[in-house]
Amino acid sequence: MLGLFTFQICKWGFNFGKNMLIVHCLVGLIQILQISGLLISLTQEFKKEMDYARYLGINNVLIELKHSESPKLAKLINNFLDSFNCELSFWILLPTNSTLFINEDCWLVWRKFRTLCNNCKNLFVGLAFTEDLGDEFASYKQIQRWRAEPLSFIRIDYSLFVRGNGSELKLTDVHSKLLKNLFFNNQCQHLLLSSLNYDELNELVFEEMLNGSLDCIKENNCKRVIEEEFLDEYMDVLQIPLQPLSNSLDSSVYNTFEQDKPKYLQYQKAIKTALEDLLLQNLENIILIVLGAGRGPLVNASLSAIAEARKTFKYQKEFSVKIYAVEKNPNAIISLQYCNEERWKNSVSIIQSDMRSLTLFLESKEIENPDIIISELLGSFGDNELCPECLDGVNNILKENTICIPSSYRNFLTPIQSLRLYQNIRDLKNNNNCNRVNEMQ
Repeated sequence: MLGLFTFQICKWGFNFGKNMLIVHCLVGLIQILQISGLLISLTQEFKKEMDYARYLGINNVLIELKHSESPKLAKLINNFLDSFNCELSFWILLPTNSTLFINEDCWLVWRKFRTLCNNCKNLFVGLAFTEDLGDEFASYKQIQRWRAEPLSFIRIDYSLFVRGNGSELKLTDVHSKLLKNLFFNNQCQHLLLSSLNYDELNELVFEEMLNGSLDCIKENNCKRVIEEEFLDEYMDVLQIPLQPLSNSLDSSVYNTFEQDKPKYLQYQKAIKTALEDLLLQNLENIILIVLGAGRGPLVNASLSAIAEARKTFKYQKEFSVKIYAVEKNPNAIISLQYCNEERWKNSVSIIQSDMRSLTLFLESKEIENPDIIISELLGSFGDNELCPECLDGVNNILKENTICIPSSYRNFLTPIQSLRLYQNIRDLKNNNNCNRVNEMQ
């Protein structure tokens, strides 16, 4: 070999699962010398080292970036990934100080490098905490840019720890704060602990370093609310629009809807306001129809709103509210019937029908013209559940002054940045092109 690479094994690699700490697989560390005019030799040598890494069963290769411009290194990685079908991932390590990359912050250097690597899915980034942090890491807004990047690991050196009042090792305040800001959701899962003097990393000291790092990570995770944890699996994932009109949704999809507690609380407030408006108009018998009732969250919101309205008008007037729950999914009807018997005291009339066919039920006097209609058909972008088409079919049963909740909606567009979404869309496009080629053959 030409000696252009040095290959080491990183001893201290850890993976953070939801409930436990697991010793992670070995990580190969490669130091690459930037030598001009040796790209062919570099490519051959690089392949040899990667083959050896795969032979050892190593899944992740860590490469420390030494320059703000590294086109040859990017070409090496690109050539290797294009030529060999393997599961090897490359971890690109960048320092958090501003001395190595003059006039450029760390994030811009990483963005340029991953662009040179064609934004490959096998490419991940890691940050090596340094004693002096660059200005970008003092700005919360600039730190947030890393949320859109495949930040996979953080390396912390022994020199960044100080002794606390109880003589325990802990990170300095500034590094502890940065670690909390960067260790978000389940994407950044690896923590590499190191020391320039390996004799310092005896088992006891290493355990202290680990505990000192974990303390601030655990503190950060404890602040996360249930809703945030629930959304983790949906982060940076392409969602296929739902089609409840043509497909019956399963229970897990309804369960996902029902996790949005604030939404149903707002519905409850709106329903209560609508009831109060009708009662002030001296309407004593109110007809309320829930369109697309699913498993009944809007019925629950309606019943809670009715109970609150009764408290408000307790000594003023008596009134009754008749609730119709309309649902076309035969499986969801079973859930509605169960709720009606066990929770709602059979106070709800359940109608199994497409909402566009309610005119027939009105003619047969199975339902009445509604004073309030409620729906939650709005999809991720307003009408991806065919909301306008479905609700338009209900116009024939409305009164002149029927209150609709929601009464209107507006769509907004905002630019976002997500490398993972871009990669997924690109893969989807490539797969479609491959399928077309296969069909032509």
